[in-house]
Amino acid sequence: MSHNINPSQIQREELNKLLKDPTKPVELPDAPRKKEIAPAREMFAHVQGSSAGAGSGEFHVYKQSRRREYDRIQLMEEEKVEEANARDFEQRRLEREKLANDKTSKNRNRRNKRKLGKSDAKTRLSNDKDDSDFKKRRMVGDSGIGSDLADIPDKPDKTVSADIPTAVSDTPATAPENPITLVDDKDW
Repeated sequence: MSHNINPSQIQREELNKLLKDPTKPVELPDAPRKKEIAPAREMFAHVQGSSAGAGSGEFHVYKQSRRREYDRIQLMEEEKVEEANARDFEQRRLEREKLANDKTSKNRNRRNKRKLGKSDAKTRLSNDKDDSDFKKRRMVGDSGIGSDLADIPDKPDKTVSADIPTAVSDTPATAPENPITLVDDKDW
């Protein structure tokens, strides 16, 4: 092994070591714990200054206690900042999510409105067809089915001859002088 090892080489070696024996269980480290500092002792009322003389140990105990208290206060301030950042992030996330949902629902409403408009147009056309005095019938001739549509009134006019049947029966009607058969649309 060389002396200058970078992190990717270390990771490669660890991975190779793991892959040599796949049956061996992998030890995963625990998640990092949250920093906790033990609360400082009660504050000392009278503490002598530090010197090499007798009783200087009390000052060092006091100094250590004061350092722990400062660390604890700093940790509490950091936690407060982290909580504020988390709250702000969550608020921004909810706002972005609300905007996205509003935009999505707006587009969904537009789509539904267009669909309703199309279906309303279809029903209006079908209602217009039902309200009309004419039924469309296909004309069938000797050569097969014709693509021409004839508008024939349901109620006979006075000008219609008596040879053409006016009522629609189950069997197609045939004009005697012309081999054209009239068939309703619903039969097709």
